[in-house]
Amino acid sequence: MRWLLLAGRRALYREPMQWMLALVGIALGVAVVVAVDIANRAAQSALNNAVERVAGAATHQVVAGPEGVPEIFYRRLRVALGVDRALPVVSGAVTVRGRRFQLLGVDPFAAQPFMTPLATDTGVELSLRMLTHSETVAVSRETAQRLGVGTGEAFALDGGAGSARVRVAAVFTDRGGAFADVLVADIAVAQALLGRFGRLDRIDLILEPSAAAKVRAALPPGVELLPAGRRRDALAAMTDAFHVNLRALSLLALVVGVFLVFNTMSFLVVRRRGMLASLRALGATRGQIVTQVLADAGMLAVGGTLVGLPAGMVLGAGLTGLVAATVDQLYLTIPEVHTWQPLALAVGGALGLAGPLVAAVPSALEAAGVAPRAGLQRTSLEQRALRSARRMAFAGGAAVVGGTAAVAASEGLTAGFVGLFALILGAALLAPLWVRMLARLAAGGRLGWRLAVRGAGASLSRTGIAVAALAVAVATVIGVATMISSFRGSVVAWLEASLRADFYVSADGALPDGAAATVAALPGVDHVTRSRHVRLPVEDGYLDLRAVALAEEDRAAYPMVTGGDGAWRAFASARAVLVSEPFAARRGLGVGERLSLTTPEGPVNLRVAGIYRDYANVRGTVLMRLALYRRLWRDTRLTGLGVHLAEGADAATLARRIQAHWPARVGVTDNRTVFRRSLAVFDQTFRITGVLRLLAAVVAFVGVLGALMALQLERRREIAVLRALGLTRAGVAVQVFGQSGFLGAAAGVWAMPLGIGLAWLLVTVINRRAFGWTLEFALQPAALAQGVTLAVSAALLAAAWPAWALARREPAGGLQRE
Repeated sequence: MRWLLLAGRRALYREPMQWMLALVGIALGVAVVVAVDIANRAAQSALNNAVERVAGAATHQVVAGPEGVPEIFYRRLRVALGVDRALPVVSGAVTVRGRRFQLLGVDPFAAQPFMTPLATDTGVELSLRMLTHSETVAVSRETAQRLGVGTGEAFALDGGAGSARVRVAAVFTDRGGAFADVLVADIAVAQALLGRFGRLDRIDLILEPSAAAKVRAALPPGVELLPAGRRRDALAAMTDAFHVNLRALSLLALVVGVFLVFNTMSFLVVRRRGMLASLRALGATRGQIVTQVLADAGMLAVGGTLVGLPAGMVLGAGLTGLVAATVDQLYLTIPEVHTWQPLALAVGGALGLAGPLVAAVPSALEAAGVAPRAGLQRTSLEQRALRSARRMAFAGGAAVVGGTAAVAASEGLTAGFVGLFALILGAALLAPLWVRMLARLAAGGRLGWRLAVRGAGASLSRTGIAVAALAVAVATVIGVATMISSFRGSVVAWLEASLRADFYVSADGALPDGAAATVAALPGVDHVTRSRHVRLPVEDGYLDLRAVALAEEDRAAYPMVTGGDGAWRAFASARAVLVSEPFAARRGLGVGERLSLTTPEGPVNLRVAGIYRDYANVRGTVLMRLALYRRLWRDTRLTGLGVHLAEGADAATLARRIQAHWPARVGVTDNRTVFRRSLAVFDQTFRITGVLRLLAAVVAFVGVLGALMALQLERRREIAVLRALGLTRAGVAVQVFGQSGFLGAAAGVWAMPLGIGLAWLLVTVINRRAFGWTLEFALQPAALAQGVTLAVSAALLAAAWPAWALARREPAGGLQRE
């Protein structure tokens, strides 16, 4: 057996370009999977830490609406109700040297059951420091390093109440990472810095089930007691769709990578088919042949994995930043993430070792299943390849039909991905028969072209797999590019309809109602729209509520998906609410159904009059008339103003006048800037998708380069015969480039319908089911043209070295039997 393995190894070494490209292809595939898994796990770990900060060890939370929980109720909990394990919490974002941190205000003496790092590392000493020194904070060692401060040192921060200087009272050890980028302060200090005197964001509780009923009965109007576990689950579930989509894209890259490994191994087996037949004739068993092929694949797998794992770690560090930025933009602010993810390396290593072995099994079985005499005959191989192409085409059609049925039978996200991968598999299985049919149609013209095209159609054992691999890779590039452009086009159209005001006034905290009248009275102002944005606590997390006062001509800012004019009339009369598409999808709400909200006067049930298009909030938003909001919550403050200018007014002068009224906490932003920033957020969120698309293209390019180079080098005897019959060196180049170009064009043309199908599934099925957005599918001719160009360019580049090598080779050498 040893000599058999040695023979296989030497045969592999005789094709250095092929095995090196196979090694690079495996390494790239492993690197992509490891990098995406590292980024996903790192972001998920950071999110878990953020969720842990929200609830910690609490079993329940006392929460309220826009005004928060009255601080006096905390005293009642401790004194009248006898609840010992209760922690008042005030939290909010602050800025230190241009970087965001979370300020967490707690009662240090009550924090022990809830916040282990504070209790175990510093204990009562920390509590006394925070209580006896005003404007002090405690930070973890990692946070202190990022701030560049130590115990006793001071630094400036910007909060809701303005700028202030705070001093580091203590630095504690945060072994779990839950307090990264968090400044912990006494609750009174946090209230002063955030401008929330007398109010709490929440009260964390550790309660027995029997005590929960007693607390619930004592709650004041508008205050709720919610299980903390549900809020934790809701915060964690918020990002599930994002991570599922990201993993699906990485699996798409893995499918491309494994397919190309299968492609490479198939060519290596075809290349040594004569040697394997000779070994069979000399007495080698089928099992020994299978072992030889798998051993070579295993060697490539080990080498590719060893190279791919460190490359994946480097790439993962870059992708982690993109994922973290996307999660920060779409969901909630998370601290700095850590890229050391051993489980991701283990998973990537397992896939890197198993993928090539699995991909090599069909080739190994094919090599072992051929009789020695037939293995020495080229015609028998191509006859088997043609019969196999017909069977594969039937299976491919069945895969496409099955995937379509799966998508139609279920509304779930998993079914959408099943349909996606079924379409890829079906198109790949249909590709060899497509090459055969196209070769017959294109086999006209001059003799040299006919020889090249007919050779491609007659060599399905080599060309079918190469075209399938290249088509799948190019279709992935086309599909993802079309999805991004469709999404971006939908967002641009929505922004153009939504941004009706000339500029917008926003406040870090809130504006008094009189601010609208003040701005409206300024010279050059036509009219002002008012809005109030709040987050209401609900059992599964929180709900974004936006209350607006709009003129009739501004209704186009909220384009209706369902409901029509009747929905707008019900909304305008303050009798019903509108909900955004993501909110309706997450809650399963339809037009005419009821939405229950908790107000200071108790719960109210509001009718959903319609569903409107909104890409600003992936969690979804409830839109309410400002008059209805004020009637239910007794809150007259404003969050923002939309300023519409009179004709001929000077926007810059007017903006300066508005800024002069509230110089500290008010921002004035013009329409174009909002548009530009919104698109910047969109581009940020899809940047990682674009990176994955590029990586998939690189993996495909390397794999197909090796496959087509092997294909042309395999024509040595054929080219030698033609040279002996009078073919010039220039004719050799025409043959090689012509056949490779034809195969590239065949792959590019086949990739177009496949790419369109992938894009359609991504745009209309997967994004709709994952996020609830309805997108306008926009076919991009440029993306199709780029895909075909990529396929042809890859094929022609792959032909350059074989054309040069074959043209220089003497006919006598090529006619010798190897």
